[in-house]
Amino acid sequence: MLSQYDLDSLMQTIQADGSVDIYYVAHMIEPREGILDEHIYKSSSKFKVIKVTLTDIYNAFFELLYFLDHTDEYHTEEEDSYYDRFTLYKNLYTVKNSDTIGPFEKDLNPRMPSIVYGYRRKIIDRSTDTEIEINDESIVKPVYTNNMVYGDLIPADITDLYNQGKLDWKYQSVGAAPVEVDGVEFNYVTSPWYILTLENFPMVEKPLIKTDELNSFFTTLQDAFDYIEQLEA
Repeated sequence: MLSQYDLDSLMQTIQADGSVDIYYVAHMIEPREGILDEHIYKSSSKFKVIKVTLTDIYNAFFELLYFLDHTDEYHTEEEDSYYDRFTLYKNLYTVKNSDTIGPFEKDLNPRMPSIVYGYRRKIIDRSTDTEIEINDESIVKPVYTNNMVYGDLIPADITDLYNQGKLDWKYQSVGAAPVEVDGVEFNYVTSPWYILTLENFPMVEKPLIKTDELNSFFTTLQDAFDYIEQLEA
């Protein structure tokens, strides 16, 4: 899985070379090949590794902050789901408008992961025609700090990179007034949630990972197959 240390190293390569290859453990219903794959593998836990090109990493909390200040740049898409025969779950997804072709309408251009903005849904009991609306706040929570960490670099070098704008993807200043938490004042904010931009693997939404929890992306092929062995055990 990608750790925070891995992301630091990957971003150094992206900033120097423009992209870097990593490995994604995909369930066999995810790849594009084979019209029968979906029907075969829905009942089978089979996986493969796909080499994907990573072109950007962005802290998800900063996307949430942007959304809260620019709600007029987003719209809502609806999707109806059924988990049983009698209940309709109407999912309401927040989606950023496109700058070039208008609002996305479920095309293959991956948009920001909607769970970043919160999880909204209406639950409708079709047998009684009753409705409940649920609005869960974003799962992405801030982490305030005064000690920025970036790979193996010492604090002075990290501060230099921050001042050069090289750490904008990971840290932001809280502004002129420090944020006080439990009596301690903090000057920077980050979070363990990150959005990945992949160049060559189509998804409806960009991958969202949390660096202190398991995810399906790896820096080496060996680690990816070790993970598959765990999944299939």
